[in-house]
Amino acid sequence: MAYFFPSTSEITVTPLKSSQVSVLGGYGDYELERVYPLLTMERKKNDFNLAALSWGTETLVDNIADIKPNALISNKKQLQQQLWTTALSHIANPQESIELLKAFFFTRSVPTEQITFEDNYASVDELNILDNVVLYEGCSVAVVNTTEKTGLALKVSDILEKNGAIVIRVTDQNSPYQLSTFSFDSEHGSCQSLSQRLQVLFPSKVTKQVHHQLQQEYRADLIIFIGKDLANLI
Repeated sequence: MAYFFPSTSEITVTPLKSSQVSVLGGYGDYELERVYPLLTMERKKNDFNLAALSWGTETLVDNIADIKPNALISNKKQLQQQLWTTALSHIANPQESIELLKAFFFTRSVPTEQITFEDNYASVDELNILDNVVLYEGCSVAVVNTTEKTGLALKVSDILEKNGAIVIRVTDQNSPYQLSTFSFDSEHGSCQSLSQRLQVLFPSKVTKQVHHQLQQEYRADLIIFIGKDLANLI
């Protein structure tokens, strides 16, 4: 797991232990290292893969780099080589390739001493790189579960807080949404950035709306309504 921090020009790379995780879509539990090969075999689209690994690792996974078996990334040169090779292999998908190239050029600009390679393997529960770090200051979040799947809002809230978001309210409502929805002011830059990253938690495109009354009702800048489209996969 590689974390990139553009604001401070830092990178942290942490090897993950292979543990049992639940896979979206009714696949049951799999070893973490087997999830991506499973989804590749099933020919799942990239949006689904990102969502599955985001839920499996309980963090926001922006990109997936398919490295060679047993390949170790232990220095800046190896990290750059992997990003470059993966970007070229994704050339058929310009959006993915561009994001990987951005990561490559960012890595090249970061001083070697500001790239941390953790020696110890961490479990999913131990991924606390962003604990107590606020990345989206000024964007308070409310998470609303509109489905019958209990505990879903709390789980989304936990993932958000592990990724630098400020969650001020977690609740349920009786009015079900078929499709998950984000409600926020599109001119709110911090919420706009956060909503773009949050998309990886959802296998399908999330509806976005501007509803100032909802913002007043929940007293939050960004309200996440979890719909049946996500709940049915978990």
